Amino acid sequence: MKLLQQAKSNSFFGQSLFIFLIRFLPALASALAAIYYSRQLSLDLNGKYISFWAQLPLLTAVACAGIHAFIPTYTAPVLMALFRRIKKLNFILYSVWVMAAAFMFAAMQSYAGAAGFLTSFIFLLVFSASAIIETFLIVCRSFRFVAIVNGAYAFFFCFLHWYILYTGQSLDKLFVGLLVIAIIRLAVYVNMVFKQAARIVPADESTLSLQASQQLWRHMMFYDISQITFKWIDKLLVSLFLTAALSAIYFNGSNDIPFLPLILSAAGSAALISLADRKDDDKHAIDLNLRSGRLLSAIVFPLFFFLLFFRHDIFDVIYKHKYHESVPIFLAALFVVPLRAYNFTTVMQNRHKGHLINIGAIGDLVIACALMYPLYRLMGLPGLALAFTISTWLQAAYYLYHTARILNTSVLNIVPLRDWTAKLIVFFFVFIVFHYLLSRYLSPVIVLTLGCIITVVAILLALRLELVKQAENEHTTQG
Repeated sequence: MKLLQQAKSNSFFGQSLFIFLIRFLPALASALAAIYYSRQLSLDLNGKYISFWAQLPLLTAVACAGIHAFIPTYTAPVLMALFRRIKKLNFILYSVWVMAAAFMFAAMQSYAGAAGFLTSFIFLLVFSASAIIETFLIVCRSFRFVAIVNGAYAFFFCFLHWYILYTGQSLDKLFVGLLVIAIIRLAVYVNMVFKQAARIVPADESTLSLQASQQLWRHMMFYDISQITFKWIDKLLVSLFLTAALSAIYFNGSNDIPFLPLILSAAGSAALISLADRKDDDKHAIDLNLRSGRLLSAIVFPLFFFLLFFRHDIFDVIYKHKYHESVPIFLAALFVVPLRAYNFTTVMQNRHKGHLINIGAIGDLVIACALMYPLYRLMGLPGLALAFTISTWLQAAYYLYHTARILNTSVLNIVPLRDWTAKLIVFFFVFIVFHYLLSRYLSPVIVLTLGCIITVVAILLALRLELVKQAENEHTTQG
């Protein structure tokens, strides 16, 4: 309770928490459904089911064209003013773009046999529209409303998966049912958007630079699609050039840590909303980066050391000793996790430096691809994962350098190094000692269970201490 009370008094943390919950609930429902179906369906049928959700993010990113990433840069009145200045021809061209993405997705699903053409086509349209409108509602600070709607969506998402399997119906009927609840969610969103739009007074259009906004949008579109490509290119290449068995080993070792990207995305959206309210305020931007880094590290660092020291227990328990060879790959990919304690692009996006963001994204992808083959020859599959880890660290250094230049300060002033060093030392010793003691006397299942409990307790304690510290600092500043 104390943690929640402290969260309410910290606007940045409170907004981050709500945005995280908004995106966490559907992601949790999707993860639970995937685990349930992987245990119940045949390999062939489950492969078709997975193909739908594996292809949906990339085509959704194409259909959204970076709009959902672009929206948090501005306040609601500015967005309304920009919306009014968009020409009808641009709406028509964008509609054609979305239709083309939906057609491509539907053709892929029709070929795979997971869902019907029309179902898949409409699904992508609805899913993309929901992503954009949901982001706008978040900018309007309709956090509770969107969280409740997504909570209901997640419940019916899980229920429908269970019901279809229980009644022995087909995957095609499952996706028809999911489309129905997605349409209902979209309709509720649209109704709320009209209510919000009626209350918003658009900003003065004479103060806006449509050209600058369009340029930023193009950069964000490229960045969003490139990030999705970066996430999947190694898995795509492995599936094309290596055997299915090696692909399975690599996929299980290199998959993203569940829900961690959602935490970073939520914090990034909250930071953009805060920066939009106080544009060109360097001191506020530096302070926000430091506060964000301290709060995120309270979550990310305990999770990193848990995954590092309990990695063998995780694979032994979840995969029942089938994927020992995935552990070194997991270890190589794991060292990206500490970077999730910082939002590297929020200031650049707020200051319309999209070209810098995209140079970093392109460089990240080029370096990773250049390192893949030599590291694979040197280390095998772990080398592939290590290539992406090295390129991501170099990209982070590039983004930090340019963020510091934009804010007219040094890198040391925008990163809470002292706080991070203390946390890294403390959590390192806590988790290495606990794992050593637990693994000597207990079975892997109990070790993993207790490790999860220790991690949750460590995160809650670290968050509470950080919130108390930030509240005291704010009180001192105001005093």
